[in-house]
Amino acid sequence: MRHISHRVSVEVLLVALLSLGSAAAGAAEFKSIATASSQTAARSAEQIGEWKTGGSSIWSAADAVLLDQSSSLVQNAEARSSATATFGLLTFVSRTATTQTSVSGVQPGTRAESMASTEAADSFVITCLTCVDGTRGVMNFRVVLEGDVGMSHSSTNSTTGQPIPGPDREMSYFWSANLTMRASGVAAEFPGPGWVSQYGYDYLAMVNDRVVAGASREGTGIYNLQLEFEFGRPIEMLWQGTAMSSSFLHDSADTVIGALTAQSYAAFTNSFYWDGISSVTDADGNAISGFTALNGAGVSYAQSFADVVVAVPEPGMGALTLGGLALLATLARRRRG
Repeated sequence: MRHISHRVSVEVLLVALLSLGSAAAGAAEFKSIATASSQTAARSAEQIGEWKTGGSSIWSAADAVLLDQSSSLVQNAEARSSATATFGLLTFVSRTATTQTSVSGVQPGTRAESMASTEAADSFVITCLTCVDGTRGVMNFRVVLEGDVGMSHSSTNSTTGQPIPGPDREMSYFWSANLTMRASGVAAEFPGPGWVSQYGYDYLAMVNDRVVAGASREGTGIYNLQLEFEFGRPIEMLWQGTAMSSSFLHDSADTVIGALTAQSYAAFTNSFYWDGISSVTDADGNAISGFTALNGAGVSYAQSFADVVVAVPEPGMGALTLGGLALLATLARRRRG
């Protein structure tokens, strides 16, 4: 029999020792979708996306932009959205804006709506050289959720810039973010040991300056969380994020010479992410050092994902809107002449 000599590095041996007897983390799965639609008096545009899925980073984007102009009326409707999912990080952005200026006094109305949604399912296993697989431990970790929301509207005289009564301006935004974690071998009925669910949302709808609907739970910020788990067994995670916005300029039977605007947004860019494991202890409260927290692809959840760079550009607004407003001023000057 021929004997073959193998030289194995210390690093390879350590990885092999840490993985002996441990249950493997499952493969990650990512999903994203983005939609946008807009409408003026003359036409409409929409980009209706479908769910994209994959085992690595994934993204979706949509936009529907209209600019219609005549000698007496200019309408601009913009809807944009984007969503990204990668290891330890989600982004989801929705922006809408509408403008309308009538020199003749006819106000036919315009609208814009967009939505972005994304998910990430992943799992990781915590091990260490001195830890016995199947024994209990406690993990302290941090999750960060940061984002911006807002809305604005106006109804002004095109010549003087002074506020005037006009058709209703309607705006809304909504966002939700959820992280659910389940530790295999510990989690039974929810809620209880071995489970974490961090869920927040915010919804606001306004007509002019009047709030017509709204609700919220939790909010943005830094969340310090804790999970009981078993060494060597998978900790499953499901990340979810959604953003929606809409902007409407209602039509009017009355003659209104002036400019109307409405815009709203919910933007979570590089801001729903895993911020690392701060400590791990055994069931007796003894600190564990030298632990690993690896998923099936070898990505470490012991680290923070705050510095992950997402290549998808965040949907911007305003270029066409500002251009439309400049054109409105020109039309108004021509009308006065």
